[in-house]
Amino acid sequence: MGRGRGSGGGASSSGGIPLSEYQNIEPLDEESLNDRTQTDQGLFDGKIVMLNYKSKASKTEPMEARAKKWAAKSPEEKVSKFNKIFHPQSTKKWPPTMKEPPVESVAFFVHSTKGKFGMPLKKFPEQKYDHQRIVVKKAENPVDYSIDEHDITWLMRMNAHQASQGKTMLTVATFEHWVDRLEKNSVWKPKEHHKLRDEHGEELEDVCNICLDPDTSNCNQIVYCDRCNLTVHQDCYGIPFIPEGCLECRRCVVSPAKRVSCVLCPSRTGAFKQVDHKRWVHVLCVIWVDETHFGNTIFMENVQNVEKALHDRRALSCMLCKQHDPKHARMGACIQCSESKCTASFHVTCARNHGLIMRIVELDNGFVKRFVWCPRHRPQETEADKEQHERMLRNQKRENERMLPQIR
Repeated sequence: MGRGRGSGGGASSSGGIPLSEYQNIEPLDEESLNDRTQTDQGLFDGKIVMLNYKSKASKTEPMEARAKKWAAKSPEEKVSKFNKIFHPQSTKKWPPTMKEPPVESVAFFVHSTKGKFGMPLKKFPEQKYDHQRIVVKKAENPVDYSIDEHDITWLMRMNAHQASQGKTMLTVATFEHWVDRLEKNSVWKPKEHHKLRDEHGEELEDVCNICLDPDTSNCNQIVYCDRCNLTVHQDCYGIPFIPEGCLECRRCVVSPAKRVSCVLCPSRTGAFKQVDHKRWVHVLCVIWVDETHFGNTIFMENVQNVEKALHDRRALSCMLCKQHDPKHARMGACIQCSESKCTASFHVTCARNHGLIMRIVELDNGFVKRFVWCPRHRPQETEADKEQHERMLRNQKRENERMLPQIR
């Protein structure tokens, strides 16, 4: 980088070199040009941080003579000349004859950081505590409850009501704290389970609430709801694996403190499954009503065609309900007597509770047929029918002992 020869008015009226003379200047050889460039940039001793140059036009010596004279100098003379004209912070005002300011150049050098800016880094001090002796202290009353999407929905509605009333809104931490305390201080105490006994004081086997069969196997045990003492087979209620700890039926899980009713019959006891967030149905009713079935036969969930059953059977009325509770006769979906040309109809649970003969026959192809007869066309009872009636009475006795969980 040169020092601005000719930049101070080479073609001006201040006595600079005319343009015609630049055409006769011989170019510097590459070695001289490199030497001069390195000298100007200050790359010789590694101490210069910023260079400020001040250039001026020569009025007495032509450019060609100056170039040859500079090339003939030794490096020591060049350095001496450079130091002589070096002005780090010049405050002089430029002569009025100069139309352009001096050329300024900046050169940066890398300096050693040893001993500066905290370098080199010192060794970190040793820790003054022992990791092996650290004891994590837990809160005396920790909160184990975690909020879910249903809680968040309720909390948003509650906070909207609180805000409209000008009251303090609830936070998630407050909600989790109080629900956790409520659950830990509440004890769900169902009625104590005990074996049924006959008139002679002998214990009776519990029967499945759905199929009325007391027989079990390793893969199909009779299980009990820990809250309402509902007795069902694993296969009948859709429990492929018995969970560890608490086992609860679907009704006790979703609606433990509120009674539910079946949309297909007026009975409010028995083994329920949920149709949607508001409606419930008996497993027994789904099995006996032709239109309905379970979408998931392993867990006995996802009840299908409930609306179709209610629509197709809306004209049927229960002949058994008319005798005791007429207002429930037209509700739900009734089934009809298996006798041809018989128009008698009744609810599934009403037929069982009144002791009508109900049979399920398994065919060779794996399908089943269901038969039920009204009191008028009641067939001759077999030993299996009598045993089925005795199991029905036993199940009714168990149902009468069942009750909703109590909070104390």
